[in-house]
Amino acid sequence: MRLYECFGTDATTSNIIKCFFYGFFALINLNYDMALFLFFAMMIDMFLGVVKGIILDEKISPRIFMFGFVTKLLLLIIPFTVSVLGIALEMNFVWTADLAVRILLANECLSILANILSVKNKKKVENIDLITIFISWIRKTSVTVFEKMLNNKK
Repeated sequence: MRLYECFGTDATTSNIIKCFFYGFFALINLNYDMALFLFFAMMIDMFLGVVKGIILDEKISPRIFMFGFVTKLLLLIIPFTVSVLGIALEMNFVWTADLAVRILLANECLSILANILSVKNKKKVENIDLITIFISWIRKTSVTVFEKMLNNKK
């Protein structure tokens, strides 16, 4: 099945969507393999989250599942935002975008391990949130760089 058949659009619209994603990957300098690893890690984490919910007798609903899925999609905005922030600050933040993707991947892997432990021990294991730590670091670093830029312009 072709992409335009999935979206129910014509081939031109499908090509525009593909170009947008390829442009996104090029902007943040993300290779295809890393994107695939992240995608599969997210899917495995979601599957194991459902299994954990069933084992621990937690409430599972399509609404909760979709909320988790949308949250994971929103996390993919982080590398893009970091790249655009680097462009705005006239700095090469490509390494930070790559770091963001690697942190997302590490966070997913830690979540997978926490879900496996929860299923094995039949009790909830708290997950570590690397993403919040990373976002706070990016924010503090960006504000510091921006303040230095403003002080140099004076």
